[in-house]
Amino acid sequence: MKRSNRLVVVGGILLAVASFMLIVVSMQAPPAAGPTASSSTTVTMVVAAKDLPLGTKLAPEAMTLKTISAVDKPADSFGDPALIVGKTIRQPVSAGAYISTTMITGDATGSTGIDVPSGFVGVSIRVDQVNGVGALIKSGDFVDVITGLTTADRVPLMTWVTDPKTGTSGWVKVDDGTYNHTTVKTLVQGLMVLGTLTTPGLDTGANPGAGGTTINGSEEIVIVAATSQQAEVIKFSQMDGSVSLVLRSAADCRGADGTSTTCPTQKTKGVTLRSLVEDFGVVPPQLVEVIQPKAK
Repeated sequence: MKRSNRLVVVGGILLAVASFMLIVVSMQAPPAAGPTASSSTTVTMVVAAKDLPLGTKLAPEAMTLKTISAVDKPADSFGDPALIVGKTIRQPVSAGAYISTTMITGDATGSTGIDVPSGFVGVSIRVDQVNGVGALIKSGDFVDVITGLTTADRVPLMTWVTDPKTGTSGWVKVDDGTYNHTTVKTLVQGLMVLGTLTTPGLDTGANPGAGGTTINGSEEIVIVAATSQQAEVIKFSQMDGSVSLVLRSAADCRGADGTSTTCPTQKTKGVTLRSLVEDFGVVPPQLVEVIQPKAK
């Protein structure tokens, strides 16, 4: 009996020591980390299902989901295609590449490179907030070029005259000072914007416009894809006139698959003072006869 009691006491002591050691080890162990993304956690990311050219309007079939590790998911990627359906691609995207926020919104710092489509040339046009749609034009948009010419040396009034004595004929400039020389015309239509460079203007403290845009005189260089003939027309307009860009509806310039196509051409007649009077009802100045009172 005494031997058995000793064994019980010794076993109790050993059990107590073991329990004490477990308590010490648990106190020295680092605290359990909170829930974090691990390589074993997977998420989905939106990628291009096919090559997406510049200006593509994202349709559901243009995107697919790719399963990746949560720690590898880029911060600027999307997890649900529904978030960007209908958005415009502002730079070309290769099949399988993830679609980033910059590809949707455009690079705020301006273009770092452009891809000119085959058969076209890249032409830069400098505009400001007044003649460049608020300097808000982005890559993938479509624009028309409108040119205004004025002053007598650029738009002279000419008439065909035959000399009755010699019988020779030719154009003769006629201008009595009352001729209005201004003429405006849409010259080039449906140009795709390949890239833009924005230069900040002087902040005049003006009220912000729609969408938080400040009217501050900023300028924008818009690079468009044009044919060589269109490039010549644009250059002439830049040298001898005033150029404005107007924004086209992208819906008119895309095919059924959302990719860019040829914009429809809208026939215009151009505008002069005479056409404003005859076609739009502008009232021309009238001679006012002032009756002077008779002297007494």
